[in-house]
Amino acid sequence: MSRFARVFSLLAFQCSLGALLADGQADAETCSAELAVEGGCTSSSSAPWIDALRREAGDAALWGNNNACMVDALRSSVPLTAAYALDMVWPQVVQHRQAAGRSSAPLEIHILGAAYPFEGRSDWRHLARHVAPHVPGIRVVLVLGEPLHADNVPEVEGKPIVGPANHEHEACGMNELFEKERQADYEFSLHACGKFGEQVEVDCIEMLYQDYKSGEQAEGPLRAPDVVLFFSPGFGHTSRRSWDAVLLDLLEDSTPFVVGDEAVVSLEPILDGRTTFGPEGAQPGYVVAKEETPATLSSYRAQCLGQRRSLFPLTSLQGSSLLAKNAVFQAYQGYQAGAEPQIRPTKDSSPEREELLEFIRVRHMAEENEKDMLNSFSTHVSLAYDRVMFQLLQGTIAELAETGMRDLEATTPAKQKRAIASLEACSYSAGYPDILRLFKDILDAGLWGEAEDTLL
Repeated sequence: MSRFARVFSLLAFQCSLGALLADGQADAETCSAELAVEGGCTSSSSAPWIDALRREAGDAALWGNNNACMVDALRSSVPLTAAYALDMVWPQVVQHRQAAGRSSAPLEIHILGAAYPFEGRSDWRHLARHVAPHVPGIRVVLVLGEPLHADNVPEVEGKPIVGPANHEHEACGMNELFEKERQADYEFSLHACGKFGEQVEVDCIEMLYQDYKSGEQAEGPLRAPDVVLFFSPGFGHTSRRSWDAVLLDLLEDSTPFVVGDEAVVSLEPILDGRTTFGPEGAQPGYVVAKEETPATLSSYRAQCLGQRRSLFPLTSLQGSSLLAKNAVFQAYQGYQAGAEPQIRPTKDSSPEREELLEFIRVRHMAEENEKDMLNSFSTHVSLAYDRVMFQLLQGTIAELAETGMRDLEATTPAKQKRAIASLEACSYSAGYPDILRLFKDILDAGLWGEAEDTLL
């Protein structure tokens, strides 16, 4: 990219980011059009620290810039976001603590799916500054099922990266300010767990939450959460089926929880001249918030408490798009009024499940893909999870069907034509029989090689 193009992109970035954040600050309690889903909801502020948080969000030098390579943003985004998320559910958290007789105990916050390169970089004194005056201490539990997973954050010096690190964050190595603080960033990361001042204690649990809750592998006392936070959990994906048991537990226990997701602002209308920007007001293109969280929790009939844009996202320019991590939040507690609790899956094996696992084994996939698929589809899930999984796969299935139709010829075997037609009809719903039917159709359509990565 030329210097001129880069400067132009950064101008567009700052303009788009300003519009995104202004929307979040001016109308933080309203479901935006981009987030609206069936059964959508609004959120009202309730915590005594919200005004101080909003004042802190006014630091344009930190939160109005491309900040993914700024150490101050990396250390404060998660704890400030946690305080902001707590505001969404504070009355429910207080009531939940009272009902459990824990009002005099430290506030118990469990952050699931955490990782050292993101949550582990946090300075939790930022959370204490806002929340600790209103509770008798805070205990944060980072549940690190994949401890070194890096999802759109720069690597920590000397630690291997697992997950989608991208070229923009690798470019942090060319960022002069980040380079000056790299050693300090590394040294700080060595103390991700432990005491942060007198009021916050952070425990790190390197296991899946289900194992932690069962107590089978836990070291030390098991404590129930007052509130649970998720950052980009990937609900509904085939490779995240283990979340089903966690969601069923949270809904049955009526534990308040808040889910944060990424959002993407397309800069293409600005970069190609279709949209202008300037002092009259930016028009940053469209915001793409991930549909998986509202779709998943709607499938479970969960009660929505609120939806918001974040005040403290980590942002980076990625090609012609602006990626905002910790960008949008949705809060939930228990089931909707009148909704029946979801039926837990049985652990009994079935011929279709065993046939599906054998089908995966004989495909001779890449080792990591095979391992992930076997782990995923060995996990029994509720119909609620299966339904949303197929819903999120519809785009992938439609693309496969389109590819198959484009390659059809007069000499194409009838079996292959039937499989492509089946993909085009997309009549899959839930359960091992339909998963197996989908996989067989993809294979018979001659499209398994193209589908292997996209199915995870």
